[in-house]
Amino acid sequence: MVSHESAQTESTPNGLTLENQEGRRGEIIGAVDIELDRRLHERFSTEEFHNPTHSYEVDERSKRTLDAIKEVDPLLVTEDDDVIRHTTARGHDVVINYISIANRYLDLPSSTGLIKNPAYGNRMRFRGFAPGEVPQQLWPRQFSEGQPTGIGPEPVGNERASANETIEIVSRIDPNGEVYNQHVKDGIVEAIGATYPAVEPKAVPSDIKVIASDREIGIDDLKPYLEEGNKAFRFYQKHLTPKSSLPALSVALGDLAYSGVVDETDVLQKGNAEYQETRDLTRYELAKGIDQIPDSRKVEIVADMSSWIRSQVQFFLWQKINFAEIIASNEIINSSPKADQIKQTLSDMYNKFDANVVAAMDRYDEVQHFLHAVTDPAEQLKALAANLGYTV
Repeated sequence: MVSHESAQTESTPNGLTLENQEGRRGEIIGAVDIELDRRLHERFSTEEFHNPTHSYEVDERSKRTLDAIKEVDPLLVTEDDDVIRHTTARGHDVVINYISIANRYLDLPSSTGLIKNPAYGNRMRFRGFAPGEVPQQLWPRQFSEGQPTGIGPEPVGNERASANETIEIVSRIDPNGEVYNQHVKDGIVEAIGATYPAVEPKAVPSDIKVIASDREIGIDDLKPYLEEGNKAFRFYQKHLTPKSSLPALSVALGDLAYSGVVDETDVLQKGNAEYQETRDLTRYELAKGIDQIPDSRKVEIVADMSSWIRSQVQFFLWQKINFAEIIASNEIINSSPKADQIKQTLSDMYNKFDANVVAAMDRYDEVQHFLHAVTDPAEQLKALAANLGYTV
């Protein structure tokens, strides 16, 4: 590992110290920022959640995380680490391919085999970094004489595509590797890969404790918000491992563990935005007017909205658990003589998990109370749509 102190005196390809080349470094990094920002704004300015602001917020949260580690033990973080973290945060979502599909998949004799009308169905993103991670229902269907003959090849996943595009940009802007040398480029690829979110149903530990608002909540209190067998849908970053770099750890936490650092109002609004972004059909229907939606469909939408609100409890709960495991197991942190202090510093920074779990529970309880008291589908849909941030 190159120490922070030794990194300050290393020679660049031009034979200058990094300190003397600070202006050139800033120029190169700034040019990369401009190009990434241009693509983010061209592609995602109208998105509710994955818009340019999301990438800027990941940049800010990951900087706070890495700076906190560096403040405790400066020898753990190099100047290259700062560049890897920043460019990864800006580029980790520069490619987000998705398809809007019906709730019940419908194969069609086309290049994709799936409905592509953006006003129909829910979005599925082409999530994936390593081979086999893009959901198979998004792989192209093969046909012969109108009959399905197989699927494949697997499309490039969003995380891998974002890494590829980010590396293409930095290589073009910095062809001589003055800032973006091979070590930095490899670090960016690793760190973007660490943001890939896998999901699995997994039982919540029976000794779980959530403490907030003078309440101590255990597994029995959580049962109404969990699936059978005390399972909850766990979103986790499978490529974030104990061997991951500190830039990868910082960006991954800044991307997925935001419920540890943002307050109740902001965290619920982010959940609302994620719901709206992924429900193309619902957006289309609500825009036409609730009175135009058949009652049977109103019931389906209300059930989906209620399920989403409940799922936020599970999401925040698993991020609390994941966070503790991530900082406890990271080998670079554990190599420091100040490892315990680093972990305490990060825990003090990511200190809002419990309050946000409780806020999500209370919100779901209020929704369920309303749905039991008001049975008209139109009134139910109007209220839940407003709850989730729609203008109705």
